[in-house]
Amino acid sequence: MKLSKLIDYFPPDEFYTGRDVDVSGFATHSKKVSGGDVFFAMKGEKSDGRAFIKEAVSRNASAVVVQERLKEEISAPQIVMRKPLLALSKWSSFFYGFPAEKLKITGVTGTNGKSTVAGLIKQIMELKGKSGLIGTSGYLYADKKGKFSMTTPQAHELQWLLSDMVDNGIETVVMEVSSHALELGRVEDINFESVVFTNLTQDHLDFHKTMENYFRAKLKIFSKIKTKDRGKALVNVDDGYGRRIKEKKGEITASYAVKEEADYNADIKSMTVRKSRFIFRSPKEKRKLDVKLIGRFNIYNCLAALAWAVEGGYDMSSVCGVVSGASPIPGRMEHVKKGKESGRTVIVDYAHTPDALENVLLTLRDVCRGRIVCVFGCGGERDRTKRPLMGKIAGLLADYVCLTSDNPRGEDPMGILLDIEVGLRDTATEYSVISDREEAIGHSLQIADKGDVVLIAGKGDENYQVIGDREIPFSDMATAEKYLKK
Repeated sequence: MKLSKLIDYFPPDEFYTGRDVDVSGFATHSKKVSGGDVFFAMKGEKSDGRAFIKEAVSRNASAVVVQERLKEEISAPQIVMRKPLLALSKWSSFFYGFPAEKLKITGVTGTNGKSTVAGLIKQIMELKGKSGLIGTSGYLYADKKGKFSMTTPQAHELQWLLSDMVDNGIETVVMEVSSHALELGRVEDINFESVVFTNLTQDHLDFHKTMENYFRAKLKIFSKIKTKDRGKALVNVDDGYGRRIKEKKGEITASYAVKEEADYNADIKSMTVRKSRFIFRSPKEKRKLDVKLIGRFNIYNCLAALAWAVEGGYDMSSVCGVVSGASPIPGRMEHVKKGKESGRTVIVDYAHTPDALENVLLTLRDVCRGRIVCVFGCGGERDRTKRPLMGKIAGLLADYVCLTSDNPRGEDPMGILLDIEVGLRDTATEYSVISDREEAIGHSLQIADKGDVVLIAGKGDENYQVIGDREIPFSDMATAEKYLKK
C-alpha cells in the first residue's frame, strides 16, 4: 500500500515530506523493522523512540512517525502525529482491511479470571463454528498458536492477527482486553459484539496511579459495544465495581453472582482439590455441574461463561458438557502431575495480585487436609504497594511461605523480597527468603510432607524469567517436575 493512501485515510498533524513510498507494515521497536515498515518513534516510560530512528532507517523503514518534528533530516519520510498510538490503530485497521468488522468479537476484561473465562468461551464458540482466542496465554485459531509479550497486543499486531483469522475462516473471536490496551488505544478500532467484566482488584497502580483511574480505563470498553441490546455486557455484581458498571450501563447489562441475587447465579455444593460442584441458575432453568476447575473463583469463571452462552443463544446441554469437561488452562490452578505420585498436591498458578493470591489460598484452605506451603514473589518495576499486602495474605493463609524472585527486571531482587517481608512479618507464619526461584521451589517441595499442598504462585505458564534486560528460560512447572523426580 502507498503511504499516500494512509495519509488520505487518517491525516497527520504535519507532513514534511511529499515523497510517496510503499508501506509493507508497521513497527514500534527498531529491531523489528523490516523493509517497508513505518516506524513509530514514540516516547515511552523508559526510553524515547527517537533514539532508535537511525537504526530503523538502516533497516529500510519506509517512513518514520514522530510526535515532534526532528531537528535533523533523515532519508525516510518524516510524519508528525501528536497521538501516534491513535494513528497506529487507525492506519493498521485500514491497512489490513478493517478485519474487526468481519468478526464477532467478545472482550473479557477485569483484573482476575480473564484467561479462564476467555478459554471457556472459546470452547463454547466452537460449538457453532471456527473461533479464535487472544490473551495472556497467547493466540489460538485454526492450527495456529503463538504468543505476544502483552495480554492485548499492540494495535498493528492485533489488526494483523484479526486479518489472518479472517483469512483462515474464523467467525468468532474472544480476547482478553487489558486496562493498558484500553488506555493506550490498542483496541481503538475494534467494536465488540459482547463484553464480560470479571472483577477489579488492586493491580497496575504503577501505571494507573489510583483505583479510580484503573476503573475508568476499564469502563472504556463498554462504549465500544456494537449495540445497546440487553446482555451485551455481562458483569459480576458480587464485585463492587461490577455493581457500579451495572448502574451506569444498566440498559445493556446482564448480571451474574454467587452471593448477590442476579440474572445468573451459582449455588456451590462442594469443592475438593480435584473438582467443584455447583448448580447453575438462569432465568429459564437450573443445571447441576461437576467441573474440573477448582475453587470458588473458578466457579465465578464458569458462571460467567455459562451466562454468556445463554445470552448468546447456545444449546445449554452442549455448553454444560463443554464446561464440565474443561481442564484448567496452562498455569491456572494447574496440577503438577508428579505431585500426586509423591503424595503431595503441587499447583502452579498465575496469581500475582493480592486478591488473586487470597482467592487461591482460601480455596486451598477449604480443601487441604495437610499444610499449605506457598512459594511466591512480586515482579520488579511494577506496583510496589501490593508487595506487603501479598506478604500479609500469604502469612495469614499459608502454613509456610517461601519468598523468592518473580520477574525482578531492573530491580534488586532482595529489595523486592524485603518489601514483601514487611507484610509477612505481621503474621506468625514461618517463612524463608530464597532469591533463586529454582532453589526456592526445590526447598519448598522438600519440606512438604504427604498430604500437604505446595502452591507455586505468580508466573503461571510463563517459560522465562526477566532479570535485568534479559529473558532467562525458566518454567515453574518444569522445575517442580524436575525436583519431584528426585
